[in-house]
Amino acid sequence: MNGGDIFRDIETLIFEHTPDSLEISDGHKRFIRNFLQHHDASSAAQLFNFIHRVQEKEPLYNLLKELRRYERNFLDIVPENREHFVHSASVYVLGLGIYNASNDFRQAVITERHQPDSTHAQKTSFLFRWSLAACLHDLAYPLELNIKSFNKYSKRLHGIDDENCSFLTINHDIYELFNILPIIKPDSGMSDIQRDTALGLIANFLTSKRNRNSRVTYDTLLTIIERYLKNGLDSGQIDHGAFSAFVLLKLVHDLYEKSDWDIRNFYYEVVDSATAIFLHNAYKYSMLRDIYGEGKYKYDSPSPLGYLLYFCDSICEWLRSESSRKDFKLFRITVADDRINFRIHKSFEAKIEESAALFDKRAPVRIEYFGTD
Repeated sequence: MNGGDIFRDIETLIFEHTPDSLEISDGHKRFIRNFLQHHDASSAAQLFNFIHRVQEKEPLYNLLKELRRYERNFLDIVPENREHFVHSASVYVLGLGIYNASNDFRQAVITERHQPDSTHAQKTSFLFRWSLAACLHDLAYPLELNIKSFNKYSKRLHGIDDENCSFLTINHDIYELFNILPIIKPDSGMSDIQRDTALGLIANFLTSKRNRNSRVTYDTLLTIIERYLKNGLDSGQIDHGAFSAFVLLKLVHDLYEKSDWDIRNFYYEVVDSATAIFLHNAYKYSMLRDIYGEGKYKYDSPSPLGYLLYFCDSICEWLRSESSRKDFKLFRITVADDRINFRIHKSFEAKIEESAALFDKRAPVRIEYFGTD
């Protein structure tokens, strides 16, 4: 792979037309191309604004603006913090390209429990689910940012240089408040997925009889992930992915309750997106990777959309570094014979090393490092 431009590569993957390509409107294409050309907060905001207008999900995307505002205001306090606003747009466009270019990834994310009755419906479903998962996966990060700021200043006051030191424990009530979800009762044909909390819906999604790869019961999995979250709160840690998933479910549930939308789409598609968001951080740091992947993250189970999010999130790590801007033209991502080839400078290996270690070796991905540290 020779020198090139990562953003031009992503544009090619998205718009190089094949019969399996996503059906993206002209307006959508314009905002995607604008972001790929400029790759800044302004072009990301324009892309997000277009998506929320189409989906009628403005309350969610308004929180993205709040995410950006918090991060900008905390820049001087926690300068080592990675930004998440432009990053989320980067994850979104990369996922569109991977879907279009890789048959293995495409088949994994469309052959889930909700089986649309046409190719058009499958593509529409993916665009909806992916926009929620990719754009909103770091929605609750300001919760984590505030805690980091508090601990950083507290350690400065006490002259402590231990990065693992925390001055906080967090009341479990915050978990309960985010987790409560008043359920719209589904019809009798969907009684097997009726749960009354956000985490209950996610656990049910992962253990449903429709998920052929489930290895634990609903009650066991719910206990495991509740313990993971509450242990984190006891040590002053919030899993921003988990809380982002809870926020997504609560706000979208409210929209379904107020609107005349088919509630089945909430249980199938929105819960799928929320599960992907929940797993993008929790999978790596909890027992889930051993339960479901024996130390890996399987690209086709238990949440194919979750794996795509995890993969794109990890690959986009380097985009968060301002110092890497000069190197953009050295990074490449191409797909040949259904094999994804990603070229990244050796100096960024440590940024994705831990995440890449979980990549499913069956997935058609090859990471090539170039240059020296």
